[in-house]
Amino acid sequence: MQSARPGRPAPAASLLTLLLLAACGTTPIATAPSSESLTITAGADAPRSSVSVKILSDASFTSLIATGSQTSPLSMSGCATTPTPEQPSIRVSYSVTGRQGGTAKLGFPTKFTYENGAWQSSGIIWKDVVAPSRDKDSSSGYSSVTVTSEPITLAVGSTNASGDQILSFKPEVSNEGISQGKLEVNSSATVTVSFTTCAPPPPASTVLDNKAPVLTVPQDFSREATGRVTVVDFAEQLSAIDREEGNLTDKITCTPVSGSGFAVGATLVTCSVSDSGKRLRTDGSAGPDGEVLTTTASFTVTVEDNTAPDLTVPQGTVSIPAIDINGVSPDYSKWVSAWDLVDEEETPMPVCTPASLPIGLEQTVECTATDSRGNRSDPQSFTVNVTFASASRGLLQPVNDTRNGLPISLFKAGSTIPLKFLPPTFAGGDAATGLAGGLRLVVTTVPASGNSAEEETTDLSSGSTAWRYDLTAGQYVFNLSTKNPFFRAGMGYRAEISFQGVPVARGDFRLK
Repeated sequence: MQSARPGRPAPAASLLTLLLLAACGTTPIATAPSSESLTITAGADAPRSSVSVKILSDASFTSLIATGSQTSPLSMSGCATTPTPEQPSIRVSYSVTGRQGGTAKLGFPTKFTYENGAWQSSGIIWKDVVAPSRDKDSSSGYSSVTVTSEPITLAVGSTNASGDQILSFKPEVSNEGISQGKLEVNSSATVTVSFTTCAPPPPASTVLDNKAPVLTVPQDFSREATGRVTVVDFAEQLSAIDREEGNLTDKITCTPVSGSGFAVGATLVTCSVSDSGKRLRTDGSAGPDGEVLTTTASFTVTVEDNTAPDLTVPQGTVSIPAIDINGVSPDYSKWVSAWDLVDEEETPMPVCTPASLPIGLEQTVECTATDSRGNRSDPQSFTVNVTFASASRGLLQPVNDTRNGLPISLFKAGSTIPLKFLPPTFAGGDAATGLAGGLRLVVTTVPASGNSAEEETTDLSSGSTAWRYDLTAGQYVFNLSTKNPFFRAGMGYRAEISFQGVPVARGDFRLK
């Protein structure tokens, strides 16, 4: 270093002023494109013994962006590997004033990268610092020299950055060949960079596993039988939804199919649906086809028969000929029937009681029908007359059979009148010869026109005989005595003979 001349003040040390070009402020701002820059200027007098450079605490930051003046911090994206157009830059300028014995150099990084929580510089460009000239008006006696860096790029490394991060650095100095007035950088340039939060990148699209369709079938249900088979439709209760292919309801197959005829009892219905093996990616796009998946489900359809057969019985009175003196055991199927909608032709025969009927009139028969599942109909009844194959014949001589056009027979009052008739026959044609003990004779007056109403008597024991069958003559005989006060001369009478209420013979006569 040179010594000062006597009587003159020592030359002032060179003054280095820092200009930092960046977007700065107390609040984050939009990232500046690389073609724009911010200028930060600061400076102070260096000691007279050397050229000294430092940044003052009251340094001002001037923006060259069109929005005007801005302050620290500088806002930029915190996303890793941000594309170059989004990377801001700063430019640093130094103003040197003072005595310098040669040309020094200042070295500026070309780039600062925020990596792993710290700023890392790369590259360097050297700028010459030419010795200042004399300036009598300057307090130091020297004019100032400005040295400005090329744009220094700010970038984010391989991992995202966040928050406010301080970038502080000093340029490198080369005083090679300078014997006095060497440059010294005594303080750092400092910029607060505010990183905006970087949204995480969307996950890579991956292929999802194919999911089997969701098959919906009805719960177990029952139906009342409508016939030997009952048509059951359950199609409206089926559905199938597949995540990859949507609605697959029309691809459902069931065994037995909807609309089939179901027999009485429980039937298992098995349904299935298959997709096409399509797969989706996580972003919703189609992926490569995979395995075809099938879903199976089942339910039970129970057809119940709770309906009794329809029973049909005669509406009028049925006459049945007796087969012997004891009557008949009828085959009711000739008059009674039942139809069951499930059993159909196999409907069991109705059961009628009593199973056997004696000879007689107006006998009540009650029937019920029960199907093969035990459903029993309400009872229904009808009336049966058990008679003879041939009956209600006319009396034999001496009583004329007026039905054949013969005149009425005339007998003397108080006399005995033999009443005779041929035996009726049973269903097989045999003569009913064993009726004597059960024959009943009723005699009724037959009034002439204008006379009183008819009279009837069954009290004929006085002077009469009992009924008997004359095996030789092949006829029934009863000797009627007219000595009973019931009989009077001049009156007409009708004799009616019956067996257990069934008429077997009849005849008219008069007394004189």
